[in-house]
Amino acid sequence: SLVWDRNISLGYDRAGGNTENAQMNGSLLLHAKTDHDEFNLRGSAYYSSSDKKMNTQQWAAMMRYAYSFWEKKWYNFYKFEISHDRFANVDYRFIPSTGIGYWLYDKADLRVMYELGAGFEHTTYNGATKSSEGIVIIPRGFIEKRIFNNLKVSQEIILYPSLRDSGEIRVYSESSFIETFNEKLSLVFKFINVFDSNPAAAAKNNDFKFISSLQYSF
Repeated sequence: SLVWDRNISLGYDRAGGNTENAQMNGSLLLHAKTDHDEFNLRGSAYYSSSDKKMNTQQWAAMMRYAYSFWEKKWYNFYKFEISHDRFANVDYRFIPSTGIGYWLYDKADLRVMYELGAGFEHTTYNGATKSSEGIVIIPRGFIEKRIFNNLKVSQEIILYPSLRDSGEIRVYSESSFIETFNEKLSLVFKFINVFDSNPAAAAKNNDFKFISSLQYSF
């Protein structure tokens, strides 16, 4: 049988006074699952400004297909990621990848998985920085725990070490707190940190943000 999980989230924060700040974020998730197959489509966008000057413009999208085997504990996956980050000087970055994963726990109260993939990464930068590309190994870990009936916390970590340079790596970390009001509406808090050991131009190594949004499931 086919089971759908669909949600959309929107958030807006604004502060005034000595410094005016505005932040907007939005995301969309489509998730379809059968006994053995799983398909994900995810998109997100972030924008922020300080004193009427834009200081964040990011968007990302991901498509993923996975097939379970061996008592549904193991799975193989095929994934395509594409992203843009203006203030990290990334015009666009895409990564097709494939790999294998394992569900240590997959229950309503606790979900733990880890996977290992390999892919090809291409990045086109803004300005004079030359494009880069190469093979990457992609380890990923995920844990989600229900604390109370209406509160879940989760942590996801993805590594993108480069094979062409042993010291070059990107790390994506996302911590989430989801407070569920009812079957349709939830309040979501996220802390996202992206580390790049070799950022382009004057971009910093760490890029982190705190996001609050309302999530609607349909």
